[in-house]
Amino acid sequence: MVDLQVRSSQQAGMNIHYWKTDKFKTVTFLLMAKAPLNDRTLTARALIPSILQSGTKNYSNRKQLRRKLDDMYGAILTGDVQKKRRAACTKLSHGNSQ
Repeated sequence: MVDLQVRSSQQAGMNIHYWKTDKFKTVTFLLMAKAPLNDRTLTARALIPSILQSGTKNYSNRKQLRRKLDDMYGAILTGDVQKKRRAACTKLSHGNSQ
């Protein structure tokens, strides 16, 4: 049996769910932006995961961002759009250094 601790809160209009377990050595952050799909917003919502993976303020392009993620114990940043769940998803996983 896995000892799983779940905490939930609401911040800035978002539901935050935090699961903690010692079973895995990987830390995962998952952002799911759910909203009804319609013709007006479909293309923009489909682009969100790609935009989030394209760079940040400190790492201005994909290459710099990937290099930083590799330095973070081989962190992986992925993104997709799930039509069935009506969600744009972005996931960051990395090995726990502790």
